[in-house]
Amino acid sequence: MKLCIDCKVSPVEYRAYCRECNHKRAHLYDKTPKGYLVRTYRRMLSRVKGIDKNKRHLYEGLPICDKEEFYIWSMKEESGYLNLLTIYGENNYDLPLAPSIDRIEPDKGYVLSNIRWIHHKDNSSLTKLNKDRSLPVGISHTPRCKKGYYIVSKTFNTKRYVAHCRSLDAAVRTLMGFYEDSGMSHLEGYQELVEML
Repeated sequence: MKLCIDCKVSPVEYRAYCRECNHKRAHLYDKTPKGYLVRTYRRMLSRVKGIDKNKRHLYEGLPICDKEEFYIWSMKEESGYLNLLTIYGENNYDLPLAPSIDRIEPDKGYVLSNIRWIHHKDNSSLTKLNKDRSLPVGISHTPRCKKGYYIVSKTFNTKRYVAHCRSLDAAVRTLMGFYEDSGMSHLEGYQELVEML
């Protein structure tokens, strides 16, 4: 039986490398400029195809650029990708410094005019900031197990519940407070709430 051509210890039947050595080689390839791009594009594609069920509602159906266009654009100096990857390597591949693709406007997807390379930590901060700034958009009845109303907020094409109120009057006043705190009391939605009181 053949031995792995890398470690020369583990027996292999059909492949040149054993499973452990093959995993190490793939891990090293993922840290090369080309390998990191391949992995990043694969993740982008799986998101827009809705493969990840937990995040399907955030990404499925969004437009995405062509793979080769993405590779060519990323390798250009003005994209900043190679510089970020160098910093990542110089810092012993510390995750917060990893290059990460940011969608400037989340609803426009992964098209070249809407994406940029930034550090992973900065991308995480932007995601949290966008969620915190999401404006409540309406009032919804609570599930059967509770009595009252929820204030509903829309973020990245999905709805989330941000406040619970026992009465419709309290829900309306709470929602009006969100509008006022955000400086959005001039919007039509605010006027509709005033008329409900």
